[in-house]
Amino acid sequence: MATHLVLSGVLSLLACASSCPVPCRCTAMLIYCNERNLSTVPGPLPVNSTALYLQNNHISDASLPLGLRNLQRLQLLHLYGNKLRNFPLRLPYVLRELHLEENDMQTISARSLSMVPHLEVLHLEVNHLTVPGIQHKAFQVLTKLRKLFLSRNWLSVIPDGLPESLEQLGLNNNKIRVISEDVLSKLTRLKHLYLDGNLLSTKAVHQQAFSGLHSLVEISLSQNNLEIIPANVPGKNLRMMHLQDNIIAEIPKESFSSMEKLSFLDLSGNALRTLMPGALTGLDKIRQLFVKNNPWHCDCKMLWLKDWVLKRRFSDLMCSTPKELKDQSFYDVPLTMLTCPESTTPLNLTASLDMSWTSTTSFTATRYNLHDDRTSQTPIKGEIQGNGSLLIQVVSVSSDSIKVLWSSHGPLTAYELRLQTGKQSAQLDLALTVDRGRTEHEFLNLTPETTYRICLRAREGQHIGKVQACVQTRTKDASIGHKNSAVINEHQANPINEILPLPMIVVVIICSALLLMVLIVGVMCWCVYKPRGVLFPNCASRDIQATDSDYMEAGTKKDDSILEMREGLYQPGQIGEMELTGESASKYHHAEQTSRSRTCGNKLVYVDNSFVGRNYYK
Repeated sequence: MATHLVLSGVLSLLACASSCPVPCRCTAMLIYCNERNLSTVPGPLPVNSTALYLQNNHISDASLPLGLRNLQRLQLLHLYGNKLRNFPLRLPYVLRELHLEENDMQTISARSLSMVPHLEVLHLEVNHLTVPGIQHKAFQVLTKLRKLFLSRNWLSVIPDGLPESLEQLGLNNNKIRVISEDVLSKLTRLKHLYLDGNLLSTKAVHQQAFSGLHSLVEISLSQNNLEIIPANVPGKNLRMMHLQDNIIAEIPKESFSSMEKLSFLDLSGNALRTLMPGALTGLDKIRQLFVKNNPWHCDCKMLWLKDWVLKRRFSDLMCSTPKELKDQSFYDVPLTMLTCPESTTPLNLTASLDMSWTSTTSFTATRYNLHDDRTSQTPIKGEIQGNGSLLIQVVSVSSDSIKVLWSSHGPLTAYELRLQTGKQSAQLDLALTVDRGRTEHEFLNLTPETTYRICLRAREGQHIGKVQACVQTRTKDASIGHKNSAVINEHQANPINEILPLPMIVVVIICSALLLMVLIVGVMCWCVYKPRGVLFPNCASRDIQATDSDYMEAGTKKDDSILEMREGLYQPGQIGEMELTGESASKYHHAEQTSRSRTCGNKLVYVDNSFVGRNYYK
């Protein structure tokens, strides 16, 4: 029995191999006839084949044989890169995936599509398809179609009658100018929609064009002429949105509010100059946001965005203007640089201050150069508090003072700055009116170790805005304040520490010491060798008179070999092992007549310009 089965298998393989057409190659149930310069489909083809590869040949419509319909197991057919002008009629009924891209196809009829009712994936990219060339609602017969690719054709509108079973639709790089209200409305299963590289404008896209795409996960509308974010894009399941290379100049408030799962957003290459408060509402789970190549103008209108950027460590936004911030990352721009020119335009408090955005972010103040506090070696930490139009922060705190810095969006005429404390023993509620020209204030004479709340509101005449920005901080211990004062006094008493670095100070001190030593040695030598006493008038010249005890100690005993000094006379003797006789002795006798001496205290110093020898001190 086993032998019979093996023999049957061998015969089946031989039959399959014998039916493989020339010049194709067959492997199991796969037939490879691709890239063989074929103008017709070779035959006969194995009837049990599941995949047939005929791409990159010269096969035309008339070259497709009727025998293809007999391949009842064929699931995959590659015919791309040939010379087909019409959708083929002679295709297997059970076909699941068909590749017809890169042909010269111009027409598609409903009848031809009905011949492959089980088709799930259809590739028609890079052909010459137009709207008139596709029969009305031709794709409607493909009730099992999941993926349809029509990219890089000549379509001016989206073909109508697309099957409701679609999950992926590729229409990029066509000439589509208009999207009507209902052309996509029934595609409730669609997950991926690609419309990039067309001629879509904001006015030509119906506001409800995408409203029925409830399963949408990804939408690409890049490289079009859109001026704003398309309206009513269902965001329940949306995770990726491509909007780069349009002319979007404004993002309306809450454009992304329904897109809670959006993790990828590309807005690069548009005309965005600023973002108004609320523009990014809803992007809580964003992971990748691209906004480069926009003419961003970094001023006070972007203050609210600073907190959002710092919180997410987002550094893709690069300033284009003003000139002093050009090519700087918005992430690194200090708050104090985000300013606006003064304006006399009256403030509409209802329009400017009714903002819903609130946020808090801790940060290291010295990183953004918000203050220069020399009293502390560690950075002062503060909080930025904002509501979309007002922003306030603490920049320095001591035991008896608090300094705050604020900024605002909009032409405000004045502020109300309020300092409060809830301490029961000494409640404080101080309100100040500050004109618009000021951006900082320091509260003095405060109580140490006390928590204070500072709030900022806009003021227009007698009317005070309802929205406020508040920050809370605590004054330091009094001992810390005294210590900081001592540090300040030390800086004032030693300004050189602020002018010269420590290594330079050491070099200056060493050089000064060396110079002083040289001066001292010079003065001493000048005093010793000067013939007449000028600096030391007590030094008087007299004849040499020495006693028997005038010897020079050599070590711990007297050296009798050294020249004896008797009655002011030099006696010839021995110096070391050399005996001075003849001319040398005569020279010593001459020195007896010419030598003079100076006596300074108990020291006897011989001064003789003609004698080169040693000076001996008693």
